[in-house]
Amino acid sequence: MLLERAGELKRFERLLAAAEAGRGETVLVRGPAGIGKTALVNALAAAAAGKGFSVLRARGRPLEREVPFGVAHQLLDPVLRRATQAERDRLLAGAALVGARALGLWGGDSPPDRFAGIHGMYWLSANLAEREVLVMVVDDLQWADDTSLEWLGYLAARCTELRLLLAVTVLEGHAGEPQAVGALGGEALPVSLLPLSANGVETLIRAALDEQAETAFCVACHELTGGNPLFVRELLAAIRDEGFSARLENVPLLHSVAPSAVGTSVRVRLSQLGDDAIALAHAAAVLGDGTEVAAAAELAGIEPVTAELIADRLAAAQLLAPKRPLEFFHPLISAALYEEMPPGERRVAHRRAAEILDRDRRLAQAVSHLLETGPARDSWVVERLVAAAAAAVDRAAPEIAASYLRRAVAEPPPPDQEARVLLMLGTAEHRAGEPGAIPHLDQALALARDSETRLAAATTLAPAYVARDQTTLALTALERMFEELDDGTGSSHSICWVELLRCPTSTWSRPAQRPRTPSSFSRVWSGSPIRRSNCSCL
Repeated sequence: MLLERAGELKRFERLLAAAEAGRGETVLVRGPAGIGKTALVNALAAAAAGKGFSVLRARGRPLEREVPFGVAHQLLDPVLRRATQAERDRLLAGAALVGARALGLWGGDSPPDRFAGIHGMYWLSANLAEREVLVMVVDDLQWADDTSLEWLGYLAARCTELRLLLAVTVLEGHAGEPQAVGALGGEALPVSLLPLSANGVETLIRAALDEQAETAFCVACHELTGGNPLFVRELLAAIRDEGFSARLENVPLLHSVAPSAVGTSVRVRLSQLGDDAIALAHAAAVLGDGTEVAAAAELAGIEPVTAELIADRLAAAQLLAPKRPLEFFHPLISAALYEEMPPGERRVAHRRAAEILDRDRRLAQAVSHLLETGPARDSWVVERLVAAAAAAVDRAAPEIAASYLRRAVAEPPPPDQEARVLLMLGTAEHRAGEPGAIPHLDQALALARDSETRLAAATTLAPAYVARDQTTLALTALERMFEELDDGTGSSHSICWVELLRCPTSTWSRPAQRPRTPSSFSRVWSGSPIRRSNCSCL
């Protein structure tokens, strides 16, 4: 039984009953770090499983914010993998198949756009909820990727029609909180957790430290921790490490250990477990929750069998949760371990982590680690970033592709690949409506040495200029290409002009504002398959 959370648990019981009756809901649990959000939704998941409901879990992770549909993948991938062929056929009926393809879980063409994938994943969720009551739990929504946030908002607006309870937690005060809460569009029922009372803290102290603990000592602990359950637990661990009793005369000692209780307690407990435990804990902190023991072991330089046993010892010390894949007892413990690593050591670890994950064909996760490394003129890094960007474009996420490619440009690419990477970056930024598109396309055009890349850069640059009401610059770019690529047949001119005309712009609809065509185009026009009568721009 969770301490002082009886009201919230009763509310969850009512929501589960409503979901079973076909009245789904979304619930948003908000609170500061350590207040017990995860413990509360864990209790919800346990209650739902006890009723025989289907429970799907996911967690937002800082390193996976750039992974398209990363949280959605965590939720939906396991259930599809466990399903029999007959069950998969039912679950992927209709638009749901498009959702599975957006997640990369099924062969075939990618969705035509992001909305199609989001709509398909909604139907996949609806098909799941049709079979049995479905409970989706997403922890740390503030770290969810943008594409998953869009899908969860779409689902939240429609889950009242399903046998579905969607429960999410958000870290109060985090920079990502407004976006995470806003994505739900006001559809969620709010649950705000209060700190423990002085009596609640006293109950914890008496149970964990000393049944004869003095009330004055317990009150001091409550004041120092603000009633935050995690801080209370870590303060108690620090008290045990220091070895002083829960008496009034020891209150001054509390003030000396409280400020760094979390970090100090973690370091003390970890140091008692030996160097291999320290290495494995740091590796798990770099890789993040959801890491398999084998991957953490390789990063830490430990044999996998040994690492399994060490992970059990870390769980016994309440640093890791007693489960597989690896997960920290609380995100603050992971943060404390990660932050104590020197910056250079972290960068090296992220580079090695990327290789391990990429070898396991987890490209999106690997690239998340590459974003945490520094430029080193590493051609492998560029290659993987470019591959991940192409996959993101296929998933209708050009803004994520652009973030990968900006990092690739910073590496930087080998000279013979620089123009191509800049072209990809500028194209992704243009599709995402980002302001850096024109400068990067301009650079690609200037650096390109082959006609194919130059033509592609020009035919993307021109619409980018037109979209920003800079038609003169668009024509200048095309005229330059006309002159450079003129082979006497006019084929290049036609291609360039076609691309420009594809860009919708109302300012070209009036003859007085129609831009001047390049002089060389006049002789090409008659041989072009395009005719003015077929063009909406001219």
